[in-house]
Amino acid sequence: MKVLVAGDKNIADVVGLLAKAFRACGHEADVFYFNAGVSRIEQARFGSQQLKKIGSCVLNTVFSRSWKDRYFRLINTRFLNHVTEFRPDFLLVVCGVQLFHETLIQLKKRLSIPMVNWVIDDPARAQDPGFLGTYLLYNVLFSCGPEWLDFAKLWSCRIEYLPLATDSDVYRPLEDEQKGKIMSTSSYDTDIVFVGTFSPRDPSSMFRASVLGALANHGYNIKIYGRGVTHYTKLVPGLRTCSVSEGHLPAEEINKIYNRAKIVLNIYNIFNQHVVALRVFEVASAGSFQLTAYQRALDQLFPSGMIETYRNLVELLDKIDFYLRNPDERRRKAEAAATFSREHHSYIRRVDQILGAVFPNGV
Repeated sequence: MKVLVAGDKNIADVVGLLAKAFRACGHEADVFYFNAGVSRIEQARFGSQQLKKIGSCVLNTVFSRSWKDRYFRLINTRFLNHVTEFRPDFLLVVCGVQLFHETLIQLKKRLSIPMVNWVIDDPARAQDPGFLGTYLLYNVLFSCGPEWLDFAKLWSCRIEYLPLATDSDVYRPLEDEQKGKIMSTSSYDTDIVFVGTFSPRDPSSMFRASVLGALANHGYNIKIYGRGVTHYTKLVPGLRTCSVSEGHLPAEEINKIYNRAKIVLNIYNIFNQHVVALRVFEVASAGSFQLTAYQRALDQLFPSGMIETYRNLVELLDKIDFYLRNPDERRRKAEAAATFSREHHSYIRRVDQILGAVFPNGV
């Protein structure tokens, strides 16, 4: 079967990993990245937005809306051309907020193929009026957040819960080159690692920075990797004792960071308490020990206690102290989570679930 996977290109590259999983299942898979070639468009936009200097907020706002419309129309034209050329038997869109209602209507008329959408971001962010209007056009809508199922069913569309996943070729336990075995305790170079994005004037970013600053004040060796973190070192004094690194890192480097940390810490978006983040699956697959904020959905995805959780700062401090003193227990949990995630939370498993929902009688 010919499969087209469409979505944004980003560091996690979920689109590319899904296509890889379809190929592993014996299908011919191609990808279409909505944001390919954005840099040139952004340069043109920046030049025009010098209108800001005129001092007319209204003029700039009108331009921004006009630019977004032109940009999205360009994406939709390129997408239609690509689909027409490739002629897939099955279309999987990952989020796809850029696609117009009329684009999907055209595809249905031209090809009459099953089309599904997997909303892998916080579903609340996908509630753009234009995007909401496209949901009913998909044969099946998959959501990474279970709390969204009842809400979407109000539109009488078919929706399934499909949690995020990992690729064990990318996120895996690393071997010590000298000893030829999984990295020993001596290979760890930090107590706690946090990997994530920090946005200015964002309450969730401020919350993450505050938690990390509080931990730093207790004397832990902490390394933070994430775009925007430097901004918060000016606001949260505790962060100034942490090792911080700006910018994006390739997945291979992130996997090395996970493997070198005694504890990988997950701090969730305070407005999104339901979606189990991609990082939980990646850290588990990497064979690294993690401490993550408690979510009910975790109980559905992993055996009880396999992923260690915390509910408040006091509990977090207690568990950090306990697991830093007990490396064997850390290793036991990390190895169990790695085995379980590779078996139950791979992209190949998600592809099987998607195809099973769309083609219950087989492809």
